[in-house]
Amino acid sequence: MIRTIREGDRWSLQAALIQMRHRESGRTVRLMSMIHIGEPKFYTRVNELIAERDDLVLFEGLGQLTPEEIEQLTPEERRVYDSLAPLNEAYRRIASALGLVAQPDALTKPGPGWLRADLPLKRLLAIWSERRLPLIPAVDAAGKALEGAFMRRATRLLLLQEPLILGAFRLVRGWSPALGRLSHLLVDERNEAAIAVFDGTPADKDVLFLYGAGHIAGLQSALEKRGYRVTARDWFTVHTERIALTDLFDTAAGAWRWANESASKYGTRRPMTPDSRQR
Repeated sequence: MIRTIREGDRWSLQAALIQMRHRESGRTVRLMSMIHIGEPKFYTRVNELIAERDDLVLFEGLGQLTPEEIEQLTPEERRVYDSLAPLNEAYRRIASALGLVAQPDALTKPGPGWLRADLPLKRLLAIWSERRLPLIPAVDAAGKALEGAFMRRATRLLLLQEPLILGAFRLVRGWSPALGRLSHLLVDERNEAAIAVFDGTPADKDVLFLYGAGHIAGLQSALEKRGYRVTARDWFTVHTERIALTDLFDTAAGAWRWANESASKYGTRRPMTPDSRQR
């Protein structure tokens, strides 16, 4: 659950904290929509949220494999593993290039009262390879691609569009069978694993879920089926940008320059211009 709001010429990406209460027991469950890259103060506020109460913390995380477990992977499982392993480092490089911070570095580390509520990485790799799902595109060059000022600026503006991107992803997964199957594993089946952990927690303990924003709607729906209802919603600002009208024109012009340079580099037959028409 995320949104983008505008106040004058400043635009902010915000993540929801949803509070739910069981209609009979009164037990409270909170769902914090996490974003993997943001301003330091966003994670400071989330850390304060964690510290202010003695809730069980159920968190998203696939875990890690030992060197011995990596050696035992099948070739197909190893291909999937190699596509996923660089993700955290990619988040760090992108965040550093944009003057932001990455969640793995800014969020408080798991401690007593924290439960990993996710598919184990080894199980995820086995399912992925068995179903022959498409790999996540390589992200090794993420930081280098943001060395230019235009690309850094454009990417910071793009981060504000995450609500639209998530909405588009949910729409496209229905059109692409392969993407739909991958999404089912990465979102739906991981939500099921998270709820299974939740179902095993003591009923007298309140719970805080720390999970990626794309998972929150599914987790909320599962909790509603268990008798929970939304009682409050708060919004945490992830990052803010000043976007004047001139910024939009500058970004658009830069996008056309970058597209033309890319077209020339990769051998497109004719450069693109703002008034090009598809034939």
